[in-house]
Amino acid sequence: MLNKIIIFVIGISLCATQLHAGPASPDLIEVTQPDGSSFKIRKQGDEFQNWSETEAGHTVLKNKKTKEWEYATKNADGSLGLSGQKVMPQQKAPADLPKRLKPQRNTEAEKLLSEHIRNTYQQRLNQASATPSSGISAGTGNWVPFPVSGNRNLLIVLVNFADRTMTTTTPASWSAKIFDTTAGAKSVAKYFKDNSFSTLNVLPATHTQSATPGVVSVTVADNHPNSGNSYDYTSETTILNHALAQAASYVNFASFDTNNNGTLEQSELSIYFIYAGYEDSGSDKTPKIWAHAWGGYDVLASGKYVTRWAINGELNNSDVQHPMGVIAHELGHALCGLPDLYDTSYSNGGMGHFSLMAGGSWGADIGEYSGVTPTALDAWTREYLGWATPVTPTSSGNLSLAHPLSSQNAVYKFVSPLISSTEYFLVENRQPTGWDLGLRSYLGSGWLGGLLITHIDITSGSVGGNDINDYETNNVAGGGHQGVVPVQASTANCNMLTTTSRGCSTTLYYSSNNASWGPVTTPNSNYYSGTATNFSLTGISAQAATMTGSISFIPPLTKTLTVSKGSTGSGTVSSSPAGISCGSTCSASFLQNETVTLTAAADAGSIFTGWSGGGCSGTGTCVVSLANDTTVTASFATATTLISENFDSVTAPSIPSFWSTNIVTGSYNWATSTDAVTPHSGANALYYNSYWAPSGSAAALISPSFSLATTTNNTISFWMYRDTNGSSYADRVEIYVNNSNSLTNATLLGTVNRATALAPAVNSYGWYNYSFTIPESFNSATNFLIIKSISAYGYNIYIDDISVTGIPLLQYTLTVNHAYTAAGAIKGGGSINGSGISCSAVNGGSKTGTCSVSLDDGSTVTLAAAADANSTFNGWTGGGCSGTDGCSFTIASDTTVTGTFAGAYKTKISGGNGYDTLTLAHGNAADNATILARELHNATSLAAEPFTENLTVTKPITLKGGYNAAFSSNAGLYSTLAGILTIGGTSGSLTVENLIIK
Repeated sequence: MLNKIIIFVIGISLCATQLHAGPASPDLIEVTQPDGSSFKIRKQGDEFQNWSETEAGHTVLKNKKTKEWEYATKNADGSLGLSGQKVMPQQKAPADLPKRLKPQRNTEAEKLLSEHIRNTYQQRLNQASATPSSGISAGTGNWVPFPVSGNRNLLIVLVNFADRTMTTTTPASWSAKIFDTTAGAKSVAKYFKDNSFSTLNVLPATHTQSATPGVVSVTVADNHPNSGNSYDYTSETTILNHALAQAASYVNFASFDTNNNGTLEQSELSIYFIYAGYEDSGSDKTPKIWAHAWGGYDVLASGKYVTRWAINGELNNSDVQHPMGVIAHELGHALCGLPDLYDTSYSNGGMGHFSLMAGGSWGADIGEYSGVTPTALDAWTREYLGWATPVTPTSSGNLSLAHPLSSQNAVYKFVSPLISSTEYFLVENRQPTGWDLGLRSYLGSGWLGGLLITHIDITSGSVGGNDINDYETNNVAGGGHQGVVPVQASTANCNMLTTTSRGCSTTLYYSSNNASWGPVTTPNSNYYSGTATNFSLTGISAQAATMTGSISFIPPLTKTLTVSKGSTGSGTVSSSPAGISCGSTCSASFLQNETVTLTAAADAGSIFTGWSGGGCSGTGTCVVSLANDTTVTASFATATTLISENFDSVTAPSIPSFWSTNIVTGSYNWATSTDAVTPHSGANALYYNSYWAPSGSAAALISPSFSLATTTNNTISFWMYRDTNGSSYADRVEIYVNNSNSLTNATLLGTVNRATALAPAVNSYGWYNYSFTIPESFNSATNFLIIKSISAYGYNIYIDDISVTGIPLLQYTLTVNHAYTAAGAIKGGGSINGSGISCSAVNGGSKTGTCSVSLDDGSTVTLAAAADANSTFNGWTGGGCSGTDGCSFTIASDTTVTGTFAGAYKTKISGGNGYDTLTLAHGNAADNATILARELHNATSLAAEPFTENLTVTKPITLKGGYNAAFSSNAGLYSTLAGILTIGGTSGSLTVENLIIK
């Protein structure tokens, strides 16, 4: 059976995040060859990729057999190997040896918890979205600001080994180094207190060992791992478990688990280990360990899971207690969830000396060991943690800035949310005071300060990853960019874009260096895309405790987009770029001519039915090019629930009544469960055991029958748990609909994979809602939903809260009326037929038949009018119809259509007027006129009938009979005269056509 590695994820607190590295010390270390000659090396990298370089930049390795330092060469597999060429301190390196060779990165160590990292990051975002931001300005990128505050219990565990014990440092010295908050103290607790403006307090965890608050000392039977960068997870967790077993004699670990969830979360207790021996990031002595923060599910303290921890070595290269800068850096990760801000691919300086989370962890005042005075947190880090509330100018004015730790408002934020809320600039005044005295060791004793401008893009790197400042991940060489980097005022003396500089005094802005920053300066204030920000900062003052300058800001041209919501249902509309969240904010300003994409989401019990306005239609997204103020309407209809199932009505593993399951292939079937994954709602979820089911196994979940005969816009919706286990295993569900309870001839609506990395890809584990539209061709009374699970032998599939909803078919009333135009005694009549209408009336009488029907919304109406024998049809009104042809339209509301019928005279003079009798027509006719007579029909029964009259012809006329009501034809028809026809007078004459005389 295939071996499976499962990373179980448990609830981690707000501050617990990622597996992070500690950067190497920038100091030179003197090493000695066996012959007594010496030279200096500098450590490079972090615990996952580190190496040593000479002052000239050549990578060197120590030959374990000869103890000689040799120049390194690159092996075919990418690892570093010995060149066989000894380092001769008084001679240059061979010309054919390249500089700055790097070993391969220990990616296995990094990958071990990569899924755990993303999951805990998502938990932070979930808490951020559910908790008020206390005024903290939040962008929409990966690193959304969220305050970190309160008391944090910290336990320091000093670890002595069988082959190495602590002889130089004591629990008391470590307690002072970590917890002393008296004025002037340089401790971890004082550092976080100052940088957080006393909102984060690092407190010593209580224990019963001696009188050293927060520090316990233990001895394990293990030998020192002396791992450098070659340590492994299993060895480390073994040692930590042994150490915590010893510490349990003095620490009541269970008392810290205040929420009783079995895990010591960072909000409850952070544990930091210090190994006897050396800190590898700043020493070449052994035994050693490289400082790092890590986590997992394999360390226990009195039965409580310890999922996050950090470690560093006891001593620096001078055999004195290692300074606290490295510890503060690692606790920046463990306590506060901060990413590394040095370039973790080692292509440039990242934030260099200007942040604790970069090289600033090695900060020192003049004469101090590196790391004694770590530099202050940079402006972005303080903003991210809620420890700075930047001043955001919205118009031109003056800038005045004191030292960053003088006030939470001692930073300016240059941002134009209409262009980007995730890319912006922060300006702060870095001065040689407080923790920034730690910059003096690298910027010089004469350094007087200056404005640090930092370019921020919180969407850089991967979601929740430790690569916001990674040169390679962000493809800087290919046009990408890092997320938190200085805007260098000058690169004449140092260039942080190289591997050899972590910054210098001229990186900062001040009058005698560079006093202007704007769209056309070098460097400029533009976005990475090249778009102008319209920000300028000019007239920057000399270095001083309070620095000043002039701000210029020209707001961009904007247009307003307004969203209205119509119809009977409810829902929300959001926009990209952000601005519309309707909901609450249904009108927002955007850049003129900006393309805005609107997305509608129906509330529970409603369905989104479409867009109107702004050139949008249909039910997809609405894309508006905002040339002018624009209004768009989103319509939502109240939905009818056809099926709703949360699987809580049964006891696991049973399936609810009327639902059924079939094994398609293999031997595993759907079942309800309460194990492993918390249901989306209620007590049960449905699962398919694809963890054990062989690849290709499948089962079908079949719903009860449901009718779609009276609904439209029918939608299948369900929740599925997406996880990160076995990210390449395509365990999945396929969604079908059919008129029978079988997969045979079923229609596939869509597929959802279990693994977050597979389609549709999502950023993190958790429950996700998926909806599929049922084709309108499914409109019968019998239909079935079928969910087919397919195993790829990866991990279990979980679904919950299945529903089928639709909108009741809207029906509108179609009514037809008859209108009449009388002609003498005849008022007109006829019939209107089509689309369920069969409506008639004669001679202006009442309508008979079906004159009103109910039709489905969107139905096509087709009507035809037919006049009776005594009438003609004159045309339509209503429904958008006109003329005398057929009437056709799509019904979208109650509609009345009127057909107008004109009565026809019984006779008329050709080219003249009409009359009700032949006698009247004769009397008004001129000599030689032609009189036209209709084939008469009874006004009520429409039966044929004669002219009942006596006609005396006294002038020469022509009498033509048998005409239709329009007097347009008499072909094959006759008129009948029931009376006496007399030809009289001296000039009477008659020419007759189609006339019957009785």
